[in-house]
Amino acid sequence: MTGQAELVRRIVQEVLARLDQHAAPTRPEPQENLPSDQVRWQQPVLTAQGVEELPEGVRELVLPSRCVVTPWAQELARQRGLRLHRAPLSEQAAEKPPLLVLAVPGPAAPLTQGLGLSVPWKPLPSLGLDQGVQELAQAVRLGGHRALIWAQQPLVATCAANRHPPLRAVTGTQPWQLRQDAAQVAANCLVLQPRTLAPAAAKALIRWFATRPLEPVPEPLKG
Repeated sequence: MTGQAELVRRIVQEVLARLDQHAAPTRPEPQENLPSDQVRWQQPVLTAQGVEELPEGVRELVLPSRCVVTPWAQELARQRGLRLHRAPLSEQAAEKPPLLVLAVPGPAAPLTQGLGLSVPWKPLPSLGLDQGVQELAQAVRLGGHRALIWAQQPLVATCAANRHPPLRAVTGTQPWQLRQDAAQVAANCLVLQPRTLAPAAAKALIRWFATRPLEPVPEPLKG
């Protein structure tokens, strides 16, 4: 392969990878149980832009075992002295990220604790709607999380969430309809109005939402 053809191949691979990730990377935070100079990357593709957005103090990036690393990301990591390490499949399965819960207005914990959820979840601070959905979008983008928003105005919260890729939010009052809607758009953000659903129905719906295999993202929602 000539040098020019190789350059074209790399450009195409990088562009396709960026398009597949839907949104520009944001600065990640080192995750729990990892040293401060390590970050766990949860996305299926690592691009050069993803490497560029890492904080200066990061020295090692822990990748999913099947993560695709683009050539320019590999080269940039080498230039930065960044070690790329692939986590074993068993380790990835054991470390599924918790459901992130935001309440508008907050706090989130009292609304969620009473349900007795059987899935790991983590409340976000009372950040307000705009900052809260930005934090959720960052966590979904970098950590593969799913999100739950308790909102007194669920339609407003859903519209706000859908303005921040890669969030794909749905809302409603009927569990069966919510399941259909979530599956149709590969939703990773569920917006509920507090006390609209019976506790047992809310618990079952949230558990299904948090644990189901995520559907393929429809083509019109990509990019």
